[in-house]
Amino acid sequence: MKGNRFLEKISDIEVFAFDKTGTLTEGKLRVFQIFNYDIESKEVLSIASSLEMLSEHPIGQAIVSYSKKLEIPTKNVNNFTIVKGKGIKGEIDNKLYYVGSQNYFEGLKYELPETDLQSVLQEGTIPIFVGIEGKLLGIITIRDVLRISAPLLIEGLKKYDYNSVLVSGDNQMVCNTIGECLDITNVFGELLPDQKLHKIEELKQTHKGVAMVGDGINDAPALALSDLSIAIGASATDITLETADVIIMGDDLTKLLTFIELAKKTNKVIKQNIWTSIIVKLLFAFLTVIGLMTL
Repeated sequence: MKGNRFLEKISDIEVFAFDKTGTLTEGKLRVFQIFNYDIESKEVLSIASSLEMLSEHPIGQAIVSYSKKLEIPTKNVNNFTIVKGKGIKGEIDNKLYYVGSQNYFEGLKYELPETDLQSVLQEGTIPIFVGIEGKLLGIITIRDVLRISAPLLIEGLKKYDYNSVLVSGDNQMVCNTIGECLDITNVFGELLPDQKLHKIEELKQTHKGVAMVGDGINDAPALALSDLSIAIGASATDITLETADVIIMGDDLTKLLTFIELAKKTNKVIKQNIWTSIIVKLLFAFLTVIGLMTL
């Protein structure tokens, strides 16, 4: 915690907004399945990992790690570009390739295989699309694991009468699956960083205080805007740690409940001390007025 004033803020908080990947989930992403179209699955992985090697996104790191495990060679990439919140693109052998989310590829007017896509989303995995200009080459699905302590955290927040909201850049159906597992009814997926920021603004308009819990670089603006920002230290990026008011060290999310309990007890003691001081001073003033005590 970066200051005592953040203990006092907890009394104003009404809702906790959570990022998904690396916060409620472990963030240990793994490649689950590969769909390939007209080319071999190894070629899909080679193209994706070649581009993702230049990206620092956790999903990209999972694809690169899986490719290295299979000893799949990578290719030289030129004119690499990150399309913030959507994906990446770059040239391999003078051909432009794209890797990214469903929204990214829909915006590029790709025709997506509805049957395969529906199967991917029903399994609760994250689809990453790989394509060349005008043609889809494959889908790499990514799976994440829910933190063991996440259900305990959400249940504990309910006992304190806090509302919980999920705000994530991941696919809406994937987010819905996590929301159902944790009994979070307000789930907002497919949010770009600026949209996540606007969602925090909306929550602040309807609640007395909003706490944001996140770990990634995309969470930093929303953390900065919230009334109380909390970073999960085990997986948090440097900019997130710098922005956050409170840092939860380790992977145990129930430490957030410990912080809330300590903050409430501390605030209670502070209020008791203030009232005791006021009462004592008033008593001394009264006794002085009636002549039973002198200043």
